Amino acid sequence: MKAHLMAALVAMNMVFGAAAEPVSGAGQAQAIAAYDAAVSAERAGDAQRAVKLYKQAISIDPGETCFYIGLGELYQHKNDLVSAEATYKVAMKFDPNNGLLQSAWANLLWAKGDTAESVRVWRKASPAVEKAQRESWTMAHRSGGNHGTGGLQPASATEIAFNARHQK
Repeated sequence: MKAHLMAALVAMNMVFGAAAEPVSGAGQAQAIAAYDAAVSAERAGDAQRAVKLYKQAISIDPGETCFYIGLGELYQHKNDLVSAEATYKVAMKFDPNNGLLQSAWANLLWAKGDTAESVRVWRKASPAVEKAQRESWTMAHRSGGNHGTGGLQPASATEIAFNARHQK
């Protein structure tokens, strides 16, 4: 398992490299379009296309934590815990204190059977997650819906992360 994780981390770093500052303008619009398409593909059950689109969004804007969270959650739902772990570890290199990323990490630890560490990480992350959820709902009410949901629905961790980062 360790060899698989190391290979996945090396591959993720080769594809995405070190995370940079978020892009703006046309690049940001392209990254958001790829992210939106990934979320749509995932909801439609096309996991293979969703993975490709999340990776595309990351390659355009490697500093956007929510793209990694979306990809990691997708891998986890596919029961590819090695790829999920590698994805989260790349994001934790540049955004280690992100509560939503820590929450996703805690969920992964739980899935891997490391319940004690999962609970410890979740307790650390939960205040930030609760704050982001409140901010996400506030934004949703102001804008008429969460990013990518088309209505007032509870946001996924990925949507909460996106909304928190791009809130004005």
